[in-house]
Amino acid sequence: QRIQHSYKHCKKSFEKMLIHGMFFYSKENMSSFDNIIHKEVRCFLNILEVLRTLISISDKKYIMTYVEKEYLENYIKYSIMINNMRKREKIFAKLNLSRLFLTNINLSRMYIENIDLSWGNLTKIRIKGASIFKTSFENSIMIDADLEDANLNDVNFGGADLRKVNFRNTKLVKVNMGNADLRGADLREADIDDIAISGTKLNGTIWCIDSVKSVLSKLEDTNFQYIFVDNGYEKKKVYRSKILTNLLDI
Repeated sequence: QRIQHSYKHCKKSFEKMLIHGMFFYSKENMSSFDNIIHKEVRCFLNILEVLRTLISISDKKYIMTYVEKEYLENYIKYSIMINNMRKREKIFAKLNLSRLFLTNINLSRMYIENIDLSWGNLTKIRIKGASIFKTSFENSIMIDADLEDANLNDVNFGGADLRKVNFRNTKLVKVNMGNADLRGADLREADIDDIAISGTKLNGTIWCIDSVKSVLSKLEDTNFQYIFVDNGYEKKKVYRSKILTNLLDI
């Protein structure tokens, strides 16, 4: 109970800081406002570490649940931008945004590199047209996420819930989707030659014919009864048992 109380108290204080600024309540003690955005981000990330420590010994699954999304999204964007500029600093060596509740936030068109977004709830997150490198979404929930037109390189989706994710026209290089759940995901026009999909659930996924042919040899190690293949005119349901024969007829 004491841990739960500590978490609730810390989270409530943090919510006020998100709205008014990390140093709003201590501004009289601020010696300098130089590089204030950088200082705000450092404070934001340090408090996330405190919350992660508390939930690791509590019954909580995510941090920052049901806070004002507008303010949280801004701090996430600032953290990513500062991370891109100041990678040499220890706090930014690997930006840790794991276990966050980031549903419905918009990170479209951003440059995202060397970030840990694992074990979070990223349902309906929008990352359209983003460039994402050396980043982990391992074991995160990303149902209905939008990654259309994104460029991904060395990205880990291992064990993630990717149901109904939009991967249309996405470039996937050195991307691990092993043991992920992609049921209902849209992979049309995606460049998927260099992906690992062993153990992945693919039932009801949507492919264009060229895409599915490019991973045909890898489908044996995946789990599905049927997929949909778009030939440019219509989507055809193709069953696993006859996928080789059916693809020739599409």
